[in-house]
This record gives sequence, structure tokens and C-alpha cells, in this order.
Amino acid sequence: MNKTILVIDDEPDIREVLAKRLKSLEWNVLIAENGQEGLDVLKENKPDVILLDVMMPVMDGFEFYKNLKRNASLANIPVVVLTARRLMKETFQALGVNDFLSKPMEAEELKEKLDMVLAKKALVLCNDSDASEKILKAIEAIGYKGYAMAGEDELLIKGKSAEFEIIIVHPQFLKSEPETFLNRAKSLMFENPLIVIYSDASVQGTEDGSTLAIEEIKSFWAKNKVDKFFDGRLADEDFTKTLKEWILKG
Repeated sequence: MNKTILVIDDEPDIREVLAKRLKSLEWNVLIAENGQEGLDVLKENKPDVILLDVMMPVMDGFEFYKNLKRNASLANIPVVVLTARRLMKETFQALGVNDFLSKPMEAEELKEKLDMVLAKKALVLCNDSDASEKILKAIEAIGYKGYAMAGEDELLIKGKSAEFEIIIVHPQFLKSEPETFLNRAKSLMFENPLIVIYSDASVQGTEDGSTLAIEEIKSFWAKNKVDKFFDGRLADEDFTKTLKEWILKG
């Protein structure tokens, strides 16, 4: 079934080019010339994605976006903003916009952005390259797009730009206490994500593979209300299969 996109832009030439490219990618296209028209379209339609210009008459992109987020039934629609201006991009990024496109854009770039916005996403918080590679392979094997971040500062800066269904944390990643970290994560745009702790031999205190030490790490996280814990040294199944089972169970 074809996806539907709402294009909001006051420039006829831009709307025409976008509509043609999107239809060639088998999208159903809705058109609005400004933010107010966009809100009117949304009264009867709920698109899968909104492609939003910034500078428009009647109602600009900022006002449209604020109105969109105030409506609980529409607030989860992904928004890709059309802008080449750095200041506007940074402002929208702080508001949690999903992605950006610069004018003019290539057809392939447009496709890549839309594919990325619609993909099921998983966030990998890991600063160990070997562990990160293994986790990302498992994520891709179950059909998710993996995003790796190597530090908590990067998480807080970039984490608002996407909604992640899964967050996988390597314990060595954390600088702050688990409770502090989890509170920070909940303050971002995550809606009840599956949080998984991925442990391995690089986790301090478990280097020798002691079952007791690994179970202590597992128990520690359970006390912080994170009960999805994986360590290949104890597991009967590989991480890919375990992760898939957790997702299916919800």
C-alpha cells in the first residue's frame, strides 16, 4: 500500500517538482501552499510524513509545527523540514524535527531521507567498537535502522531528532549514574522504548566471565527497572534471536 505525504510549500515550482518526484516513488501526494492550508488538509487526512517549508505567507513553518505538536492525534507524524538556513535548522532541531532537506534536493536524497524517517529505529549507546558492531548487526538482522552514539553528550544533543523503538545500552557507555541517565533518556522523544542492557567481557568487573559478577550487573539494572539484559556468556540463544523475541512479546 502506497504511503501518503503532505507537501507544504508556497513556491509552485517547488511543489510541482516534489510532487512529480514523490509520485515516481509511488507516494500519494497531498499539497498545501502554507501552514494554515496544511492544518486544513490534516482535518480530513493523516499522512505518513509531512514535508514542510519554513518561510511562507499566512502561516509559516514554525507556527504550523507548533500547532501540529499541540494536537495529540497528529503530533507523531514525522516532519522533514525544507531549509538551507543553519539558524532555522538548529531551531527546528531543538524542537525535535525528524530530519531536514536543502533546496534544491536530488531525487535520491529525497528518497533516502524519507526511507530513513519511516524506518523502525534503534539507538545504540556504546563506545566499544567491537560491541557496537555486533549490536548493529543484530539490529539490522531484525529489520531496524541502527544509530550509534558514543557519548551521553551526543545523546542529549542529537537524541531529539528521532523516535527510537529500542535503546540498547552498553554499561561502559555511561558516565552518570543509571538513574540519572534513565531520567535523561525519558526526557527525550522516546515513547515507551524497549531498553536493553548489552553486557560482555569489556564490562568492568566481569572480565573473567564470572557468572556471579554478571548476575550482579543484571540485578543492578533490574533494580533500576531495566529487566532486559543480555550477556552472551550466559545466554542460551544469540543476541539477534533474543532481541527479536523481546520485541514480539512487546
